[in-house]
Amino acid sequence: MTRELDSLRNYDEHLQRMVDAQQQAIDSLEAQLDGVQLTQRGVIPLLARMVDSLDRFVELDTPFLLDERRQRIVRLRELLHQPDASLADKYRRVMEAYQIETDYGRTLEAYRATLATGTGERSVDFLRIGRVVLLYRSLDGADAGVWDPRAQSWQILPQQYQSALKQGFRVARKQTTPELLVLPVQAPEESP
Repeated sequence: MTRELDSLRNYDEHLQRMVDAQQQAIDSLEAQLDGVQLTQRGVIPLLARMVDSLDRFVELDTPFLLDERRQRIVRLRELLHQPDASLADKYRRVMEAYQIETDYGRTLEAYRATLATGTGERSVDFLRIGRVVLLYRSLDGADAGVWDPRAQSWQILPQQYQSALKQGFRVARKQTTPELLVLPVQAPEESP
């Protein structure tokens, strides 16, 4: 009988150690969950500030593909307010938008869009060379312009650049191999 009692006491002590270990594991998991909830509460405002910064950047940047870029920001704002979207998906989409904006700085692109003029709007071809220069050419090729970031307006492109502009469009459309293009580029402003 004492042997059986000792065996039951040992078994009871073993079970108590298991319960204690499980309680420690539960306490640890609860602490981790609290940490995750605190992190989530901090990440959502951070993502919202990142989208706000991206929005300001787009509005201050060279005015290319503005509708597309603004729509991307609108979709991001909507996504941040969707309760069924995961935090990971929200983060991924904000990072993708930043990557797209970064890629604009190192690519050459030709596209057709609408240009607002003093007399209305007209369809033109745009040539974007990174964030360095943005040019347009009328569909008939009669006139062309370059974006002046200092004046925040379009300037008439001098006739001497017409050939280089035509070549730039051909390179952007992959109709010819890349080559040196001589186009007007604003020199960066010197900081004091």
